[in-house]
Amino acid sequence: MRGLQGPNLATTMLSIDIQRRLLISTSFILLAMTSGFAVVKFLYVGSAHLPLAAMAMSIVLIANIVYIYFGGNLVMSQMLALISMVLGFVFAVVISGGFNSAPVLIAPVLPMVAILWFDNRAGWIVAGSMILILVALLLAEINGLVPPNPQTIDGQRIAHFVVASIVTPVCTWLSWSFAQVKKHHIDSNRHDAATDHLTNLANRRAIDEALLREVGRAKRDKGWFSFALIDVDLFKRYNDSRGHQAGDECLIQIAQEIASVTKRPSDVAGRFGGEEFAMILPDTKPEGAFHLAKTLRKKIEGLNLAYTEDSGEIVTITIGVISIAGAEISSIEDLIKEADSALYRGKSNGRNQVVMKTIDTLL
Repeated sequence: MRGLQGPNLATTMLSIDIQRRLLISTSFILLAMTSGFAVVKFLYVGSAHLPLAAMAMSIVLIANIVYIYFGGNLVMSQMLALISMVLGFVFAVVISGGFNSAPVLIAPVLPMVAILWFDNRAGWIVAGSMILILVALLLAEINGLVPPNPQTIDGQRIAHFVVASIVTPVCTWLSWSFAQVKKHHIDSNRHDAATDHLTNLANRRAIDEALLREVGRAKRDKGWFSFALIDVDLFKRYNDSRGHQAGDECLIQIAQEIASVTKRPSDVAGRFGGEEFAMILPDTKPEGAFHLAKTLRKKIEGLNLAYTEDSGEIVTITIGVISIAGAEISSIEDLIKEADSALYRGKSNGRNQVVMKTIDTLL
């Protein structure tokens, strides 16, 4: 069934697993950035001025990666990493020459990380903090409180090049991650809007949209179109005797069987309302629709869901099917009406059956 099945993993929040993987991957990228800076500074300055801030930041990131990988608290890990990065940034800039240092280029990365790990509010808080830090740094540098950059001019040039070269793909990756998170939310919301929360089939809204789309296609292509309404026989009796939770489980099992017979990408199976379901079967001739409906009816019988513990009677379904050439469809409302009429006849004739109606023109 096209795009309407599968587990509902999240709605408006990222799943814990996705957040954990995002934190680990971001930490690895930041580790590569800080380690790269540390190596460059060591090569051009030597042991006289060790890149202590970058080294400390690398150690914190490694510890954080190990901590979160082995199931550590997600929020605590994010807070620790973010705070250590801000403090590491301040320390690195101060001991490396202020605005002449390469670490100052890292400033835009930290608010982006805060947004990715937490939310927009955290991003603005970190951005505001970074602006205050930069203002304080500027005043300190103007008043001669910041030591000069120990690197040579060539060393400074190389360090700026290396950091800028690293920060550029890092910012690109962060932007790509934002886009992926947004897509995740959009897909999740779209799935929720089109899915019945109990059965995970298409809901009534999605059924109506699919009918509008597929009937329009059938009219244009002048092919066969079939539509089926399925009703669980005596479901209230089952619900009253077994309880509402068991009734929900019954509907879920029936929904799974309906989904199992609507295998084509164009097929749509959904919950029409209550204990009633629907199947939209584009490009399906009467014989094909009838065979599929009979198969489904037998599958539901095969579940052996007894109405009561001491009863031999099992839950069954009645199906009303309408098949029609697309060019002859007058309206979606009449299509539903004809399927419902066939379903009603099946109910009146004793239930647990398929009633098929093939017509040339809907009245």
